[in-house]
Amino acid sequence: MEKSSGDETRAASPARPEELPRELERALHGVASCDAVVVFRCGEDVATACTGPDDESSTAPIRIGCIAKLLTATLARRAFEAGALAPDDDAGEVLHGSVASRLLRGITLRHLLDHTHGLDDSRVTAVPRHADARIDVGALARALRAAPALAPPGAIYSYGSAGAWLVAALLERLSGRQYAEQVRREIIAPLEIREHGLGVRVPVCPATGAAFALEPKDLLRFVAHAALENPSAWPDENHAGAFGTVSPLPGWHPLERGVHLGWKFHGCGWFGHQSVWPGASVLVRAHPRRALAFVVASREHSAAVVAARVLGCHLPELFDVRIPARPSAATAAEPSGTFGSAAWRVAIQGRNGGPVLSARRPSEHRVQRARLHPLGGGVLATRPSLASFPHVEVVTPDSEGTYLWNGRFVLRRIERRTE
Repeated sequence: MEKSSGDETRAASPARPEELPRELERALHGVASCDAVVVFRCGEDVATACTGPDDESSTAPIRIGCIAKLLTATLARRAFEAGALAPDDDAGEVLHGSVASRLLRGITLRHLLDHTHGLDDSRVTAVPRHADARIDVGALARALRAAPALAPPGAIYSYGSAGAWLVAALLERLSGRQYAEQVRREIIAPLEIREHGLGVRVPVCPATGAAFALEPKDLLRFVAHAALENPSAWPDENHAGAFGTVSPLPGWHPLERGVHLGWKFHGCGWFGHQSVWPGASVLVRAHPRRALAFVVASREHSAAVVAARVLGCHLPELFDVRIPARPSAATAAEPSGTFGSAAWRVAIQGRNGGPVLSARRPSEHRVQRARLHPLGGGVLATRPSLASFPHVEVVTPDSEGTYLWNGRFVLRRIERRTE
């Protein structure tokens, strides 16, 4: 998408304060219960709309969850801009002398931020810490070493928390300050943002946020500051940014197209992230070159659905579900065999009526089964739909191995099934 002029940008967005509440009311007309907040920024103009039991819905803090990864990405980007670190620095060399240095040899900070490090963190549920709340990078390395690597560094994208944890540990070593202190000093205080949910001595998780909560308008203030201040530094489909290009996903995803230094890329110049926890659904999007940004939050409904209903007619490119592309030679692998990680074992086996996917966690006896139905381009939908595997695709990136991709993470092939 070409950069729009200021007038075109205004005409293409509901950023006028008197319009956004009407958009929200129209989109959610007839919905019995919906506490939704939409905060939109166009240039310097900010508009807020909410629906809920009272006007306080627009200022009620909400847990930001996985959007905390954008805090980590912003601190890392500042270190890159200052020349203290570079995206392609070897993390093992930065942590020279530590227990983690051997594990991270050959893995760059870009790999960590873009989830292409190849480490299997699927069974590591929380980041270990020292008594002073700093990340215990040695204990984290030992936990990650307990599972075989999924892939060589840079070979394939697989979303998780380890990358953000390790980047935060690197930043702590570089600055000598705890990660939460860096967030508060370098982001929260300068932007005059009020944090909620944590006391000043409670650590902020660099990947999941823990209980860290912000008001939607303050979250937008952070997103706009991080993404809109230097538009030319961000890449798009046709141009590299100041720190390189977008890392592609290994296969088909309905709305995401890739990732760049920790920010999900949604095509047409849009970056952002999304978090879904019980009672806290939050979505952020930013278009640096068009000076647009918005935050949608809800405790009762999907923020992504609210965003599509409110903004879909104005920003249709963000909610355009693409049909799976025809498979290339690299993705046309046979959809059969056994795939796994530390957290999952998935078998695909042909049966009468089509292939069947069987998924289970190694720690559980319960097996989830669903038939696979082609969506096109090598993508197979599960029916009934499985929460962790709504669709699957067998991919083979750069001859580094064969993987099962579910739109979020990958499982490496353990054995090929022969019929």
